[in-house]
Order: sequence, then C-alpha cells, then structure tokens
Amino acid sequence: MSTLLIIIIAATALFSYFGFNNHQLFEKFKFNVGAIRGNKEYVRLISAGFLHGDLMHLLFNMMTLYFFGPIVLQAFGEIGFLAVYFGSILLGNLFSLYLYQNQSWYSAIGASGGVSGILFASIAMIPDLGIYFFFIPIP
Repeated sequence: MSTLLIIIIAATALFSYFGFNNHQLFEKFKFNVGAIRGNKEYVRLISAGFLHGDLMHLLFNMMTLYFFGPIVLQAFGEIGFLAVYFGSILLGNLFSLYLYQNQSWYSAIGASGGVSGILFASIAMIPDLGIYFFFIPIP
C-alpha cells in the first residue's frame, strides 16, 4: 500500500471528522457557489473534497479509493495519481460551478469526484476488472 494513498485517506478522514464537529469549519470549506463566485474563495474547489456529510459517506468514498487507488498508482505513478484524483475533484467542482452559476445558495461536499476519477481510470486500465457490490459474489 502506498504511503501517498494512506496520507490522502487519513487527511480526508481527519478533515471530515473536524468538519463533523465544527460547523464553522464545515461552512468555511464546503463548495458554495456564492462564496466562490462572489468572494473568490477558490480554495473551496479543492477543500470540499476533504469534507463529507456523514460517516457512511466518508467510509464509502475512502473504501473505494483504498481498493482502486493502487491500480492507478501502479499505472501512472504518484504524480499521475495526484493529477487524476485532484484533477477530478477540481474539474467536477468547476462543472458544478458552471451548472449552478446563478444559484448562489448551491453547496456540495465530498471526494466523490476524485474517487470517481480513480475508479474510472482503474476501469480504463483493466477493462475486465471484476467489481463486487456489497459482498455479492457476482462480478
């Protein structure tokens, strides 16, 4: 297991945990159209990827990253992994910013964009990869 992957999972878990317990921190770093467009708080385009709504949201994203991250790390190396992961978070949030540009109240959180990027990069690298859903033994 890569140290980089463990660091990203641990940082996301810690940041999410602090967000669960600190409403001000959560509000300051979540993706919010009004804050990004009006106040130019661009850090939210990435920081929202470290926040999660609840423990199940966090666990599902981090488990998926844990299982599929090594495939991308092996195929692209650490720099490629970081480019796919953070690039997917950033591009996903930029797309949301475009879609909801006139809805300043719109907010979002989670690493789902980055995790999806890793998942689909894994599938692209190993197209016949069997994926099991919730321990159902049918790939």
